[in-house]
Amino acid sequence: MSSSKTATLAIVGAGESIWTEDERTAGWVDLPLSESGLTQAREAAAMLGTKSIRFSAAFTSMMKRGIHTLNIILDELDINWIKYKKHWRLNPQHFGALQKLTKQEIRDKYGKKNYKNYMHSYSIKPPALEENDEGHPSMEVKYTGIPAMALPGCESLEDTEKRLQSYWTDKIAPALLSGKNVLVVSHRNTIRALRKILGDVDETSITSLIIPPGIPRVYEFNDKLQIIDAYYLADDEEVRNRTTRT
Repeated sequence: MSSSKTATLAIVGAGESIWTEDERTAGWVDLPLSESGLTQAREAAAMLGTKSIRFSAAFTSMMKRGIHTLNIILDELDINWIKYKKHWRLNPQHFGALQKLTKQEIRDKYGKKNYKNYMHSYSIKPPALEENDEGHPSMEVKYTGIPAMALPGCESLEDTEKRLQSYWTDKIAPALLSGKNVLVVSHRNTIRALRKILGDVDETSITSLIIPPGIPRVYEFNDKLQIIDAYYLADDEEVRNRTTRT
């Protein structure tokens, strides 16, 4: 196995949204960053700046909290010229009928056991939105052109991983294999799924994996796209203490 670094991937969790403080489930509800989220995005840029990574490709979701986080990072690093791609496959996990509800409202409506299963399991899906529900992504203009059957009314974490896998294979991995340094801004469970795709975590530990918003995790790859190093740009205590409610 070659130990020579040929490409770097930095993964950043989007900053907290305006619903984070109320512990309201966002999923695919498109929300702006809160003041804390804006600060987290700037802090992510500062951390990345210490590494002097020369990014030449970037990817994010179609959520404004992901897009805004990425734009702040690019602006702070003075690399706004980078063309980045937005794609729904980097969107958060879709929590179906649980979206817009607080954690307590979900517990009250579905019970504590179901709350745990819906929010913290790998394979159990939450209750789905009907395709004609105004909150279903097929009803949103931004997803025009995407077959309705491809857009989820709900997802398990496993479903999120499956829809992300094709985007990793088709877009992100080829960029890394070509020698580009890549920046990805996404969301908590989508990043968990991406780390499983990378082989950085397994199914038994994926749901308990801490994904701190605004703290970059860096991967260094060899020319076979094998990980030769992986680390956060913060110490373990800071990673643990950073809220993970996005």
